[in-house]
Amino acid sequence: MDRINGLSDDIICHILSFLRIKESALTSILSKRWRNLFAFTPKFHFDDCEVGSGQSFIDLIDRLLVVSGNFPLRKISIKCRKSIINLEVSDHVTRWMKRALNRGVLGINIDIITSGEVILVPLEIFTSKTMVELKLGKLFSAMSPEVVYLPSLKTLYLDTVYFHIDSTSALLHINMVNITKLTSDNYMTWSLQVHSLLDGYDLAGFLDGTSIPPDPTTIVNEQSTPNPAYAKWHCQDKFIYGALLGTLSPSI
Repeated sequence: MDRINGLSDDIICHILSFLRIKESALTSILSKRWRNLFAFTPKFHFDDCEVGSGQSFIDLIDRLLVVSGNFPLRKISIKCRKSIINLEVSDHVTRWMKRALNRGVLGINIDIITSGEVILVPLEIFTSKTMVELKLGKLFSAMSPEVVYLPSLKTLYLDTVYFHIDSTSALLHINMVNITKLTSDNYMTWSLQVHSLLDGYDLAGFLDGTSIPPDPTTIVNEQSTPNPAYAKWHCQDKFIYGALLGTLSPSI
């Protein structure tokens, strides 16, 4: 053990990357130095047959991607064939892909069975300069990107990915840079500005709840398929959510 402790963190993390995630996680009890080292391996492989099921599976991935911050990630593989059913997981998977892309990931392999819930593919995935391998399983959905630029891609496998084009109306990116930052004592002013702006775009329903999301799936030829209207509604909702976050002061 003394010889191993004499190695640098980079070498230890490289060694841990050859272990299953459940095995590498056990090293966190060795000492304070080892507590989070397993989270800084360059490869993540999550399989519900190995690391637990249900909500604990989701929480584990959330935790490791947060703890490891912006540490370079070469590959992330997520396989969940049964235990995630009946849990709302779409937003989690989309966020996992975004975090991996922000860290210059080379390979993404995701195969998850949900209860008919559609998993949205972030548009950033279509312009990744580092992506070498991309594999997506069933029930993924994406708005058709205006630009696809994957200069490093060598392997592409898409099982069931639905691409949607909305020719009637485009998604609106809301600019809230002129909105007064929300603090603990100016809610009324902030609220009036936000509502007035969204009213002007006919998007106030996303705030007051009157804009009801369409069903995630629709029946076509007696088969359940992703609903394009839901994919668009969900994307617009996230654009507004992101814009609102930008109006919060650091003290909130």
